[in-house]
Amino acid sequence: MTAVTILFALAAIYYLVATVTFAIGLIRRRDERSTEKPFVSVVIAARNEDAYLGRCLDSLGAQTYPTDRYEILVVDDDSTDRTRQVAEQYDAVRVLSPLPAYADYAAKKRPMASGIAEARGDLILTTDADCTTEPGWIEATVSHFTENVDVVVGYSSVAPVGQGWVHRLQAFDFFAMLAAAAGAIGAGSLWAATGQNLAYRKRLFDRVGGYTSVAGRASGDDVLLAQLFRKAGAQATFCFDPAGHTTTWRVESLRGLIRQRTRWASNARVQAKLNPALFLYVTSVLSINILPILALAAGGHIASLCLIAWGLRFLTDATITVIAARRLRVSPGLLFLPAWMLLQVPYVLIVGFAGSLLGFEWKNRQHRSSASMTVTYPPTNQRGTSHAKM
Repeated sequence: MTAVTILFALAAIYYLVATVTFAIGLIRRRDERSTEKPFVSVVIAARNEDAYLGRCLDSLGAQTYPTDRYEILVVDDDSTDRTRQVAEQYDAVRVLSPLPAYADYAAKKRPMASGIAEARGDLILTTDADCTTEPGWIEATVSHFTENVDVVVGYSSVAPVGQGWVHRLQAFDFFAMLAAAAGAIGAGSLWAATGQNLAYRKRLFDRVGGYTSVAGRASGDDVLLAQLFRKAGAQATFCFDPAGHTTTWRVESLRGLIRQRTRWASNARVQAKLNPALFLYVTSVLSINILPILALAAGGHIASLCLIAWGLRFLTDATITVIAARRLRVSPGLLFLPAWMLLQVPYVLIVGFAGSLLGFEWKNRQHRSSASMTVTYPPTNQRGTSHAKM
């Protein structure tokens, strides 16, 4: 066997071991709950989201959590549509603008840091402007903050899922990513999270310096922050309770999906420093999706080994899918698993390499896939101002 083949074999083994670990983590149950009702702050960064923000705020206004125990902060990130006007229609919403202190923070970290700085809650809950929350979202999430828990990661589904393969691919792929994140947390390691459904203690955010050390990254307001929390020794748990789920609007086109996932993948290299184990896992995902190509190119015994590894991958991924679906009480569509695995071959390779080498566009802003960058924003007469409707 050549050195390259050995490296691919080691990567495949690492992937399989990690997947089995995730399955074990998903099986472990943590049913401890708190009955306390601390004051919490829901922070939402919004840029050109007037088509979705109203539904998000409607869902947050219909929470079962006591209305005097939470606040909603929407930070208008220099929107050029009616995002700000939509938010201002809600009396219970504080509408803010990014603070000058965070002018050098990239992309979403600028409004998020501004909102958290203004938040009055002991707990910070985050979701996206194009998401909707279940009525029990705040209550279910907060109940997971027992004495030793610092971070609660929640589940978010993609909807509506159409019959097209692009819609089904993104829905199943997002489910798979969050299933792996939940399994890792169950196994004792905070590897990933989504800003669509994330909560943490404000004092923990302050203790790690907020986004300061990753402020130049155009992406990763959630997953990079999770790594900072992990390095600080924070204890995390995953909210499996369907009452604590959120729903995000789907990406409509294949181009849009690739652009979204390229943005997410742009943080792969920095993970090598923040969490080498996670970086190796991401590399193993890339490697195991090259195996079918390697099998076709090499043939013979190498092709046989690649197919065996591919078969083992199917078994472990199917196991995780079944366990996660039962724990989360969702239906991701197990029958789509073979199609997902085949579609992942070109999809992961394109997204992986593009995220590492190329830039990307987010909210009509161009970003480079560099470890750090200086971001400049067009002047606006709203910067540094604050509007609050209570």
